[in-house]
This record gives sequence, structure tokens and C-alpha cells, in this order.
Amino acid sequence: MSMERSNVTFALRVAAIIRDERDRILVVREHIIGIEQWTLPGGALLLGESLVLALERQSPYN
Repeated sequence: MSMERSNVTFALRVAAIIRDERDRILVVREHIIGIEQWTLPGGALLLGESLVLALERQSPYN
């Protein structure tokens, strides 16, 4: 069986569901390549970083 390498790149991302005292969910407005989108707070992992540490680093309340 042969396996070919491809030019596919993977990136891991963390996201959090953060609720306030009225049970509303925090969302973040982003503009990527001229397109507006709403997403959960979070971001990419650094090489060797754990999911928990990445989420703490990306948290708007850090």
C-alpha cells in the first residue's frame, strides 16, 4: 500500500461557550477577507500547547 503526501494543512482551534448571568452567550464579530462573521471566542493552538492552556490564553476574561 502506498501513501502519497498532499499539501493539506490542518490547524486546531479552541472555542468556548461563555454565558452571563442572564444566560446569554458571548459571541465575537470577526472580519476575515472582507467577510463579516460571528463566532465563539477562541483561537488557534500554539505548537505543543494543551487545549486548556490555549483556551485560557484566548479567553476575553484572561
